[in-house]
Amino acid sequence: MASLMSVFYAKAQMPLMKVVTDKVKALQQSGVDTIVTYHPYSVGGILTAISDSLTCVHNIRQYVIWKKNGQGYVQLFDECYNYSPEKGGKSFIALLSKNFTTVLNEELKPVEFEKTINGKAHRFTSWIDHSDHRDFAFYVAEKIIKKPIDNYIMDTRWEGDYLRSIDDKKTTPPPGKAVNLNYASNQKTYLKKLKDIAEQEVEKIEFIKTP
Repeated sequence: MASLMSVFYAKAQMPLMKVVTDKVKALQQSGVDTIVTYHPYSVGGILTAISDSLTCVHNIRQYVIWKKNGQGYVQLFDECYNYSPEKGGKSFIALLSKNFTTVLNEELKPVEFEKTINGKAHRFTSWIDHSDHRDFAFYVAEKIIKKPIDNYIMDTRWEGDYLRSIDDKKTTPPPGKAVNLNYASNQKTYLKKLKDIAEQEVEKIEFIKTP
């Protein structure tokens, strides 16, 4: 079932990606120099269909964020409706403008644990095949710089606790658990801050449907 859903998701994304690409090209041609696409999605998640035919899946969506004359704009794109651009993304644009080069050069580190086996320390990398993602693409001159963010990599502190809320204030791992060596490093990145702002600011905008 998971593989079938993944194939459906990929096919559903194709027409949406073209619409988003056309929007980005139009912005570039109009002289806009700060353009970002933001793509929240879940691998292995539940898709919400508007119709029984699955021709319109509401939670397959992307956002285009840009700055023009100092003002931030955001437009939502999904398989169901057309939406008007809205003013917004102020905090997102402000953080990106001040730290643009740093954001483009940042790299998130994988989830890693260290365990002692037979008296010798070993480092292990952990990953999962089903996770929530928040992917960014930055359009710089003729380049597209992609920054995929896996919430498992971003939020995991202790081995096996990727479902634990990051608001949990525990400072020591549960008995028998190992510490993610890269958690603190990932939390300090501007990519982490941009992800949080996108979730709290961009995704909360109320978009108006157009004919």
